[in-house]
Amino acid sequence: MWLQWHAEQYETFSKQDAETEKEIQNNMEILLKHQVGYEKNFHTEEEWETLINKYRNTRTLTKEMVNAFVESK
Repeated sequence: MWLQWHAEQYETFSKQDAETEKEIQNNMEILLKHQVGYEKNFHTEEEWETLINKYRNTRTLTKEMVNAFVESK
C-alpha cells in the first residue's frame, strides 16, 4: 500500500513537472522572440551613432547628410 501511494504520488509530480516544463519552454520562446526585436533596435542605435560620427565635424549641411538621416531606419 505504501509503495503504491508513492508510485501514484510520483506519477502526479511527474505530470506536474512536465506541465511546468512545457510552460517554461513556451515562456522562453516568447522571451527569445522579444529579445530578437530588442537586438534589432539596439543595432539601429549603432547605425545612428555611425551616422553621427561620420558627419560630426562637418560644418555644412549637404543633401547627402540629410538623406542619410532621413532614410536611416
